[in-house]
Formats: sequence, structure tokens, C-alpha cells
Amino acid sequence: MKRHRFFEAQQSAYLEKLNYSPRSIYLFEICHSEGGNIAPRTTILNDSQAIKWLEADESITPTASNSSIYHATPRFTLLLPGTPLSSFVPSSSKDPTLFPDDFDSIPKPRCVPFYRDFFPRVLKKLQLPGSTPWLLQTTSSHLQTYNLDGCRIGMTLRSINRGILAIDFALSLSYNTITGDINALLLGISPEQSNHIRQVIEELTEYALHPAFLPTVLLSCARCLLQRLIAQEHSSMYKFEAGVMGTDVIIINERGIIRDKELNSKELPGLARGILQRVVAWECHTKSLLLQLDAVKSFVTSLERRVKSDAVHECNDVILERLSFLYQEGQQMLLVALLVKDRANMQLAGCTGPTKLRNLIRDIPLYQQR
Repeated sequence: MKRHRFFEAQQSAYLEKLNYSPRSIYLFEICHSEGGNIAPRTTILNDSQAIKWLEADESITPTASNSSIYHATPRFTLLLPGTPLSSFVPSSSKDPTLFPDDFDSIPKPRCVPFYRDFFPRVLKKLQLPGSTPWLLQTTSSHLQTYNLDGCRIGMTLRSINRGILAIDFALSLSYNTITGDINALLLGISPEQSNHIRQVIEELTEYALHPAFLPTVLLSCARCLLQRLIAQEHSSMYKFEAGVMGTDVIIINERGIIRDKELNSKELPGLARGILQRVVAWECHTKSLLLQLDAVKSFVTSLERRVKSDAVHECNDVILERLSFLYQEGQQMLLVALLVKDRANMQLAGCTGPTKLRNLIRDIPLYQQR
């Protein structure tokens, strides 16, 4: 793990570049109750409540509906901006176990939901990495861990959509190796996606106090969405090949039998190019996901040597098992994406002919830059 003195030195410059759009803040906490059980609680903070929360050593008193007194060692604290999650009612037509694909509802993560003078105090309150302001501006996907001051470990995770994918989250997290406290700020997700992530955390509260749990949940959501999109392109390739080979051709895929008689030969090149462009994007995102999963696995392995907490060690095997599963799933997704890409390339060559294909490639900006 690396220190990030460079980001700390330039933090004020990055803070000035951010766009601030103050909103209510959703505070989600998991800590030990009086009965010794781990239980979640939620609080919507307006401006005045947020100031009290910043100035208090402990979190503000919950509302009357959930006014139990909690002990805060260790504690999981997550800040989410925007619409209150409790007001969202999932659609009955959607599978609640799937990560929502609501591209149009995703806010820009660069729009920080705090006031300009309020945001640095939030970073200090949660003891987040100094690279957090940079994280909200970067346009590259990454996962990096840091050694922070004292006995704290930091992590930043960024996954961007590149304009076509319903994933654009930015996570900043700190973990105190002595107290076990975990503080995190998550931006760039829609209210529906926030609700899904909160439900997953509530179902797995016994693992929430592990520092790699939240990154694992987010990467699992990304894998779920990418897997569906790659499967759609695989199905589209079956349909396309049915049109290329002629009418009344029966193609069998994982969903059953598809008969297609409506594809026009003039539409085939455009369809092939569309499949190719999308599957290349999904391939890029899948490779990025595999790199991030590998980074989290290395982080979990390092915790075994550095952290003395029994709770963390008990969860390590479960987290590593989940990460290994996600990595294997990601490799399978990548193989399918490469298969569809190769078939789309061959079909595009057959539809356009060698001369047209060379002209098409020559017009691609990336090709011109090489």
C-alpha cells in the first residue's frame, strides 16, 4: 500500500474544481445495540442536523421510530446523497436481486452534495483519504489502498460508465485497525441503486465490519450488470446470424429457440457494427473489473498480516471466497465477450466486403491515432 502525500498536498486545488450541489444526506450506520446484536439504522440529515452531526463526537440521536441507543465500537458509517432511500418502492416487474440498470437516473458523481466549506469537514469527520477530492474528478476506473496517519487504512474505488454503462460510482473508505471503525462516502449512484446496495448490506450485516466488504458488494453489482449486458449481446449475435444465413433458420440459445425472418440485408452491416461497438465496451469494463477484483484480493490478504481483529479474520475466508467466485465469473464473461467480438468482426467483414471494411477501420479515430 502507498501513502498519498501528493494528493494531500494538492487537496485544496482539487476542492476548488468540484461542483457543489447541497442536498439532504442519507446516513446509514451499522453498530452494536444494547442487546449485543449488530443492527442497522438510517437517518436523513438536513443542513442543521448535518452540522450537529459534524460537531458531535458521536452520531446524532435517531428519530423516534428507531430511537434505540447504540454503542459505536466498532461501527460502519456510510454517507449517501440524494433522494431518501426509504421513499423508494421497487417495481414489481423487476427482479429485486438484480442490480438496477437505470442509466438515465445516475447523477454526476462530480456534483458533491455538500456546501464548499462543509465538504472538507466531512472528509475530516470520516477520516477519509486525502485523495477523495481527486477521486470525484478522475475519469479512470481504479482501486487503490493507502496507509493513512495513525493506525488507519484508506481505499478509493472508481468505476466509470464511459457514457454507456449504468455504473458510475466513486467510493472513499477509511478503516481504523485499532477500533475497527469503517467510514465511507459513496457517490454516483441512483436512488434505486442506493436502495439495492443498502438492502444487500442489511442482509449481510455480519460481514459489514470487514473493510473489504463494501468494495466487494459494489464490484459484485458491477459484475451482475455486465453479465446481463454481455448475455444480451450474445443473444443479439444469434439473432443476427439467423438473418445472415437466410429465412426460417432455427437458432438455439440459452433461452430456447429463436426464429427470425424480418432482418433486411441492408440493415445487417449496421447491426454488426452496433454489436461490435457494445461488446468491445463490455470487454473493456470486464477487464477493468478483473483488475479491481485482483486488487481487493491482495488487500484482504494483506489484512491477515496487519490486522489483529478476530472479527476481520473470521470474515476473511468468506470475503476471499466471494472474490474468487466473482473473478471466475468475470473470466467467463470475458471469454463470451471475446467470442461475440470475433463473430461480429467476421460477420461485419462478410457484410461490408474487404474494401469497405478497410475504409471503415481507417475512419475510426483510435486507428488514426496509432
